Amino acid sequence: MAVRVNLDAMIKREDLDLTDKDPAQITIGSQLKLYELEQTSASFHILRKPDFQRETSNWDPEKIAGIIISFLDGDLIPSIIVWRSSKSGKLFVIDGAHRLSALIAWINSDYGDGPISRAFFSNVIDDNQLKAAKKTRDLVDAKVGSYQDLKGYVIKPEGSPDPETLLRARNGSALSITLQDVKGDVARAEKSFLKINQSATPIDPTELIIIEARRKANAIAARALLRAGTGHPYWGAFSDDRKEKITKLSSEIYEHLFQPILQYPIRTLSLPAAGHSVTPDSLDLIFNLVNHVNDAFDSSKKKNEARWKVTIAGADIDLEDDEDGEMTIGFLTKVLDTSSRVFGPATGSLALHPGVYCYGATGRFQPTAFFAAIDLVKYLEIHRKFDAFTESRSKFEEFLMRYRFFINQIVGSYGSQLKGLPALNKMYQIILSEIIKGRDDASVVNKIASDGELSFIRDITDDDRKYGRNFSKETRSAIYLREALAKELTCGICNSRLHSKSITIDHKQRKQDGGVGSPDNGQLAHPYCNNGFKEKMVHASATSGT
Repeated sequence: MAVRVNLDAMIKREDLDLTDKDPAQITIGSQLKLYELEQTSASFHILRKPDFQRETSNWDPEKIAGIIISFLDGDLIPSIIVWRSSKSGKLFVIDGAHRLSALIAWINSDYGDGPISRAFFSNVIDDNQLKAAKKTRDLVDAKVGSYQDLKGYVIKPEGSPDPETLLRARNGSALSITLQDVKGDVARAEKSFLKINQSATPIDPTELIIIEARRKANAIAARALLRAGTGHPYWGAFSDDRKEKITKLSSEIYEHLFQPILQYPIRTLSLPAAGHSVTPDSLDLIFNLVNHVNDAFDSSKKKNEARWKVTIAGADIDLEDDEDGEMTIGFLTKVLDTSSRVFGPATGSLALHPGVYCYGATGRFQPTAFFAAIDLVKYLEIHRKFDAFTESRSKFEEFLMRYRFFINQIVGSYGSQLKGLPALNKMYQIILSEIIKGRDDASVVNKIASDGELSFIRDITDDDRKYGRNFSKETRSAIYLREALAKELTCGICNSRLHSKSITIDHKQRKQDGGVGSPDNGQLAHPYCNNGFKEKMVHASATSGT
């Protein structure tokens, strides 16, 4: 996974006031000195990113070091484009937030792990962010030196290790960051941002859609989930109780889906169901999840233009801006209920094991399989097949394990995330139906391949098995998953694998039948097996007189 340094805390984010119709009459100076970006400087505290700015978390350590070196060497760096509010006096960065954030990070020695970031993220800094920060700090220190060291060399030149470093130290004191004002009202500021960022480095399509839909429940919910309810509160205009509810729901969902932090190569079966939360594709997955679970969809046929609708009671209605937070809470609640029902410890949860359902043949997290697990549970609920699935679950999952590469073939043919989902859903339904009928592997595979949408499915050939002499990270992960899942704890009722986050303890002989709480009368079980399936089986047995 590429290292991405999270500098989103370096410049506070704030929504532009739509009533701020006039630009500030007093413009800020055309330049900023480095010392004005120190956390103790007044200038630092008036800097803002507008809500429609992209997240400042897409640069790697080398690029951050590069922008610092370029500035200190006097290379040409494009101007930072700003807009000053007439009502608040704050200075909004319309373009150049990444460049400015890199310099702020260096000046304040905070690459996503320092005091500014910890306050911004409520001290929730995951291991990947800490590692990225350390790698960046070490690289910058090696190539440039710390900001504080360079300041010291200006005062005491004899302390400088070499002439190049001393020159950079003096440049840092003499050179300035060039600012360029956007003239016009708040609408002009937003229009300028979109125009600039689509002509230079285009905004990711999902991020652009979320920017344009930033006041709608699906966009607010996705942004809340991305950071577990920390970071900039895009929901900050709601009442205190609703803000608190959104933060709490986001944290709980994040815990269900993204904890513990995924590390490659895989060395544990305590796997997050939704993979990484900090990859370039994370926002796309989370936004798709929120929309998929809540039946929200884009009805526009035009590229890069979304018209959001939501299906409620069979009717498609326009998704309006969320003015009070109620709909955002509703969206998040449904995501939490779904994640709990599919992967979590909630009573009645099937508690599907992520290692079985969400990771492909190469050992990598597979987004399409993640969504297919959600849809499988929905299918079972609609068709009242929980019990039939539970009775055949062990055989169903064993088939998935043996033919895990079928998922990769579907993704290779149709595309990732939701693109390959209909085909994978169909394959799961075929597999389950055939296994319930007692069919063997060959018959199931033939049935899958006979379907028009799945006719490309084939068994692995010798060419597919060719590898180099060394084990890649993916191969190491695949080997670990194969070996560890073969020895994983199983449910005492359905005999399928248990995930550590969703284990219940079941009385073999029920308490109402005289069973006691002794170790000999206890067994591990899935929540549904323990609290749903077993009770139905006991009732059915009693009814039949057996």
